[in-house]
Amino acid sequence: MTVSNSELQLEFPEFEQEIKHLIEYDNHFHSLINQYHQLNQEIMLYQQGMDANCETSASYLAKKLREQVKLIANLRFMLKKVNMPA
Repeated sequence: MTVSNSELQLEFPEFEQEIKHLIEYDNHFHSLINQYHQLNQEIMLYQQGMDANCETSASYLAKKLREQVKLIANLRFMLKKVNMPA
């Protein structure tokens, strides 16, 4: 499953060129954005079917949201350290 540039650009609008560069040249970044997409899909689907009164559901969702925050932080770190070719 791959993630679209537009989805990443919504999350990181200030890094449009860096996203394009890393998608093309960095396999690790590409792997992380695939994880990002899968996790976003999982969270969205889970929220749609979640029983708000179920403690287990809330706990699971909280865990996934923490994973999402860490993943976004990792992606942002990679984007900030990109040296764009001239």
